[in-house]
Amino acid sequence: MFALSPALLSSSVLLSFASAELPLPTEVDVLIIGAGWAGMAAADHLARNGPGVHFAVLESTNRTGGRSQAVTMGEYVVEAGSNWIYGTRTREGGEPTCPSSLFTNSTEEKCPNVPTNPVLDVAMQAGADMTHVKRVYGLFSRVPTVLDVHGQEADRDGVTRDRFISALECIKGNSENQTFREVMAGCGWNPKTDVEFSIDVAGTECSGAENDLEMVEGLDDVSMLLWGKASMFVKDQHPRGYSRIIDEMTKDTIPADDPRLLLNAHVVSVDYSSCGLVKDDEHCVVVTTEDGRVFNATEVISTIPLGALQRHYDTLFTPSLPDILVEALSSNEVMMRNVTKVFLQFPSAWWDNKRTRWVSVIDGANCTAEADHFTRWRNLNHEEVLPGSNILLAFMGDPQSSYYEALPDIDVQEAAMKQLRRQHPNIVVPDPVNFYMSRHGYDRTRYGAFPVERAPWSGKYSGFMEGVEDFDGETRIQFAGEAFCPSFSGSTHGALLSGISQAAYYLFDNNLGPDPMEDDRLVLCWLV
Repeated sequence: MFALSPALLSSSVLLSFASAELPLPTEVDVLIIGAGWAGMAAADHLARNGPGVHFAVLESTNRTGGRSQAVTMGEYVVEAGSNWIYGTRTREGGEPTCPSSLFTNSTEEKCPNVPTNPVLDVAMQAGADMTHVKRVYGLFSRVPTVLDVHGQEADRDGVTRDRFISALECIKGNSENQTFREVMAGCGWNPKTDVEFSIDVAGTECSGAENDLEMVEGLDDVSMLLWGKASMFVKDQHPRGYSRIIDEMTKDTIPADDPRLLLNAHVVSVDYSSCGLVKDDEHCVVVTTEDGRVFNATEVISTIPLGALQRHYDTLFTPSLPDILVEALSSNEVMMRNVTKVFLQFPSAWWDNKRTRWVSVIDGANCTAEADHFTRWRNLNHEEVLPGSNILLAFMGDPQSSYYEALPDIDVQEAAMKQLRRQHPNIVVPDPVNFYMSRHGYDRTRYGAFPVERAPWSGKYSGFMEGVEDFDGETRIQFAGEAFCPSFSGSTHGALLSGISQAAYYLFDNNLGPDPMEDDRLVLCWLV
């Protein structure tokens, strides 16, 4: 992985960022807002490649990791957020030709010189515990077993699921300016039965997004085209779970006890109004936290998630952001979508433990949304995942996500158990011994789980690549995060790559590093 290459780990560089005498950073060259994948990747890159750069990271919560967050259920660790690493094949034989569908911003059909997924590189280095997951097309997973209203397997011959897959294949080359639902109907998939609606929910995995162009574009997911369709399901039992992959990346650069990492520092103001007005005022960006602490920086790299930016950009930045960014943030062309995880741990596994996943039909459902009330189940007790855990995981998308996340745990647990018992009428389903539910949609640090595009990433949203300049044309604010990595939007590696890219641009703009455009690894977010 490029951020951890041996050339960058010389002893002199290591000594420069491992010093125990670093002061508490209140005046820095670069202030990074957010200690998720993008923020920690930016900090790591600055530490490795800009030894003279003073930086600090402000994190709103009491931990690093962002939407990668481990939760303990009994003796087991599960993930409230990130769970997968998409695209896990290593390209061999140098730089082979990539599929032509991979390239949107390049005239040359030459694979970017990034042969492996960078998050996978660090996960392997960390020895993270993972399980292979095969997918069919980009966002769309292999359709699991379907259970009918009696809890028995439906579509035993697979004919209905094959029709769904055939419709996905038909979409290729037939999706111009049409939504996912429109194209699928034109390709012969127009669900009418409860089994068809359940397959629709299970196959798309993003209930509520079925009318978006983003779903069509998901068939050409860049991660899959570049690194293969296989994915990894992270099941690591370290207390930090998925987040310990970040810890591995930064263990030599910005470890947990580094004074440059400030937790419980919720930023409420970024004021760059004096920049360019006062001569020689290098640290002119004033950043204030909720508890009244004040920091000064030459430049800010904001990794605030898109949902939180859309809610607070008008009060967060002084002066206001440029019109092109305000228009982008206030539009619905790119928005945060929610996915809710509900974990139920039982005294024993009462289900067929050979099944890894299944979807249960909802009797009488006459649309995809109605078929997504506690119907998509993943067996975490399976021998390849967390045997002995006795945990089932349910996924829901909007509108169900927003509805259930607003309810108390006890009400959600009751609703989930009611559905499970309806779905398995011939089994005595016991009460769970543990319950957990993610609530990304109501978390003030994110307001959603991942970004989706209702229109192609272009026009006004490309302004986020340029950042925000002061009155003299000096860059003062850069944006990073998976929402601002159009090639890999919504992924952990998209967040990581965007953080590295913005850190690399800071170094280049200050004559401290090479031109990122000369290194595919530093501009991969925008290369394809």
